[in-house]
Amino acid sequence: MGTQPLARLMCNIEIAPDNEYDADVTVVHEVGRELISALQQDGYAVASVYKGNTGGIALFYQVASGNVPLEDWPGEATDMLEELKYLLQTVSPIARKLWVAGRRALQAPASLGVELVLGDIELNLDPRDMEDEGRIALLAQTILQRYAGQRLPSSQRITLNGKIAHGRSGRRGL
Repeated sequence: MGTQPLARLMCNIEIAPDNEYDADVTVVHEVGRELISALQQDGYAVASVYKGNTGGIALFYQVASGNVPLEDWPGEATDMLEELKYLLQTVSPIARKLWVAGRRALQAPASLGVELVLGDIELNLDPRDMEDEGRIALLAQTILQRYAGQRLPSSQRITLNGKIAHGRSGRRGL
């Protein structure tokens, strides 16, 4: 018996202030440290990505999931709903860790909003959107209804944007 071919699914993450003119770089970096720590503890490979903006406020990461059997990936014959549900299920643990990192690093009134970018599709997420398979399926249906006719991107074009609002007063324990 042969072994199943495996692949790593990739996701991009950006952490930035909601308003770059009212930003605290320390807060952005604290959320980034919390996120990297949580992801690495769970076995994700995380790489910092340089975007050519020295001294910039935003942080960019590329995250690789654990190895996923390629046979689990919805094939050409599968409908877009199944493919989208699979992508969302793969990225949901990463999104949850981003929200947790924000809760750990930020203090009210600061908050972290998360936006999902799938190629040309951009939408704000709520933590409840990715709580379980049922909510993920509902989110997938909503995306397909709202963005009918658009093609889904490859897994490397999935981005989670973490936007920190009210960053100046948002440091915890500093």
